[in-house]
Amino acid sequence: MWILCVLIHKKRRFISYGLWLNAASIGGDSKWYFLAARMVCNVSQVVMYDGEWFVVKNGIFDSGYNGTIEYDGATFTVVNGQLYG
Repeated sequence: MWILCVLIHKKRRFISYGLWLNAASIGGDSKWYFLAARMVCNVSQVVMYDGEWFVVKNGIFDSGYNGTIEYDGATFTVVNGQLYG
């Protein structure tokens, strides 16, 4: 199930980026993965999804992360993996 995907068409090639849910209903593990160029990327960073910012660790959305995080020169509060402030 594709949740967020930005498609760029260039010479019949589509590149997708964003968060993807590996849905349990289709035999997946119900985790959100970060994709770049249609591939799961093993990165730890802050990513945007639907206009909001989230913490991704080792390529998987970290819904258990709570605390603060430094990003782009500012400190943000993080609740359940989502940045606020």
